[in-house]
Amino acid sequence: MSFFEKLSTDMAKYGKKIINKTDIVAQIAKLNIDIKKKDREIVKIKIGIGDHILEQWDKKDRLIDDVLQSKVEKIKKIKSEIDDIKIKIESLKSQLWESEPKNEDIKDINTTS
Repeated sequence: MSFFEKLSTDMAKYGKKIINKTDIVAQIAKLNIDIKKKDREIVKIKIGIGDHILEQWDKKDRLIDDVLQSKVEKIKKIKSEIDDIKIKIESLKSQLWESEPKNEDIKDINTTS
């Protein structure tokens, strides 16, 4: 096999690996964005809790535990979803490092003539 044929096949092989790795990085970025959205959702719920408490306080009403409890449960659910996303991210990160080219493969490209 000539140098250029070997180079062509190696470039195709590594090109596919690069495309796969790029796809994984894109998936990780999307999941990180999902985490940020869920964090903002939690902040909105916390603001809602604060607004609810202030409203009840101003009316001199007793705090309604059912409302607070449902909001706390929603926050717990979102945090659980975030944990699940983080597990997916770690799984994807481990895929980034799987099937890395061996040093021998790289040497073959450099020494083939």
